Amino acid sequence: MKVKFTFLCVAISGMFNCAYAANDVTLSSASMEKLHNIGLNIEHVEPSPVPGVFTIVSKEGISYATENGDYIFTGNLFKVNGKDVENVTEAALLKGVQKFANNTRTIDYKSPNEKYVIGIFTDITCGFCQKLHRDIAEYLKAGISIKYLAYPRMGLNSIVSENMASIWCSSDPKKAFDDAMNDNVLPANKPTKECRELIASQFDMGSTMQLKGTPTSVTLTGKPFVFTGYIAPGSMAKQLADQNLQTK
Repeated sequence: MKVKFTFLCVAISGMFNCAYAANDVTLSSASMEKLHNIGLNIEHVEPSPVPGVFTIVSKEGISYATENGDYIFTGNLFKVNGKDVENVTEAALLKGVQKFANNTRTIDYKSPNEKYVIGIFTDITCGFCQKLHRDIAEYLKAGISIKYLAYPRMGLNSIVSENMASIWCSSDPKKAFDDAMNDNVLPANKPTKECRELIASQFDMGSTMQLKGTPTSVTLTGKPFVFTGYIAPGSMAKQLADQNLQTK
């Protein structure tokens, strides 16, 4: 009988190379078979920070298993640092988001004096997303480069998702995005299957983060850092500086 698990995320497997080994340490074939038998579609295995426990990255999400495969658990793994705790699972997830955002097709606005690179999950019908984009020149002036990712809040079966697919795959995505955000003007081209799949992959990645809304921003260089909601350009630049997240 296969066991159904509820995982932290559902699309993270695409961010890793398929392999069962890391740092020359592997799970035995018998342990792997136990994990397969409970329904895990395993993509990657590596030692966790806890001795004798392995991080299992599967199509179902992130879980942890003992070396013999007899015990498995899901949820957040925390590391105790004095009086503070570090969410190791969340850090691994956000690093995966960074890797994904740097490899998917984003709509990019590069600062001429780039200090920081931010990935922003956005929705063309979101008022605060539109406000953020109206301030794009101020973000760029502050040294913040922006890579937009699509997150249609009404889901992948919505007209917004279709419209965002048309924008991302138009002949001039930046112009199409500017027109949609500033003037509510949409491109005439119809989205292809490839366009829809692109938007779906970005939406799924946003969903793994359990976004509380749009815009949600993630630093794409250095230590992952998340901004939720609209953050004014000056305030964002100050927070980035305080976190020492410069690209150089």
